[in-house]
Amino acid sequence: MPKLSVIVAAYNAEKYLDRCIVSCLNQTEFAQNCELIVINDGSSDGTENILVKYKNNIKIINLEKNSGSVARVRNIGLDAANGEYITFLDADDWYEKNALKLIFDGLERYNPDIIRFGYTLVYPDGTRKLPNKKIERDEFAEKKDFTEKIYPKFINGIELNSVWAVFRRETVKNIRFCDKLKTAEDLAFAVEAYTNAQNVLFITEPIYCYYRAPGSLTGSGTAILKKYKYNFMISAKILRYLKKWNLSTAKWKFLTLVRPIRLTLDKLKRK
Repeated sequence: MPKLSVIVAAYNAEKYLDRCIVSCLNQTEFAQNCELIVINDGSSDGTENILVKYKNNIKIINLEKNSGSVARVRNIGLDAANGEYITFLDADDWYEKNALKLIFDGLERYNPDIIRFGYTLVYPDGTRKLPNKKIERDEFAEKKDFTEKIYPKFINGIELNSVWAVFRRETVKNIRFCDKLKTAEDLAFAVEAYTNAQNVLFITEPIYCYYRAPGSLTGSGTAILKKYKYNFMISAKILRYLKKWNLSTAKWKFLTLVRPIRLTLDKLKRK
């Protein structure tokens, strides 16, 4: 059984897919410890031809028709994964050369339920930039500290929104992505995963490269009103978790209720 399953959802990704796959296969730790699962979501470009080149080194799942939802594709990956741990890599993103070494060092030393690592924003002109909100220090957080150090992050900002993290499969075995969400499906998954986890290892090193393609879903591709709608749905979900998080007070209920407004205003400012 592999230690780590890397799940990639690919739709019309021929421009980037080689870079994504090679960033995994070229790492020393990959051959003995990992499986790479790439789900071709009914692509109409050369994605399938690219995958054929790697058929002996990766697990390929070809969908005849586009599912219309990255959530559905990732769920297929989750069902196919055999690793003790699971992570997600977007088809246009890639790992730094030392990524898997740092991940496996963390797994061996701390045996965490989740590893959350840093990332770098990479733009089409090659410019690299660290996000405004980044992991401040390497830290191993235990469950007793979650109410102070982790759960408020879901209410106050977007620091833990993505699934660029390593999850123990046992921790997320009953969690699936919600295909009703066209954006923020990562956040909905993360809310449940961190609620289930007993500990989290934070690694400051930016080992994930996030490619900011023009018009990406997380950029300008999703209309403000639609993002507000989905953020409102997420806030309703968070409200149901406040008691479990020991945050069921008037203050945190209010902050959760106004969360969609704050995030929408922040989005407008950035635009």
